[in-house]
Amino acid sequence: MAFVADLDDYCLCEFVQEEGGWVKTVRVLRNDERAPGEEIPNTHIIALARAGNLLSAIRLYRAKHEVGLAEGKAGVEALLKHA
Repeated sequence: MAFVADLDDYCLCEFVQEEGGWVKTVRVLRNDERAPGEEIPNTHIIALARAGNLLSAIRLYRAKHEVGLAEGKAGVEALLKHA
């Protein structure tokens, strides 16, 4: 596990073997995989969205709440509306 600046979150980075060889994979951590202090605060999601990084904000919201794309977008919009 490592903090991946491009994704603005802690991620699981691993190599998996495929037919053509080894491939690096990166995915965000599920809530049950996060250590104390690695939780995603709503303030961080709001800050990303306000800074124009809506895709990262939605991705983090989805990871935090384990929801789909439409729910993630609506959730970020609701956070912005009530912030």
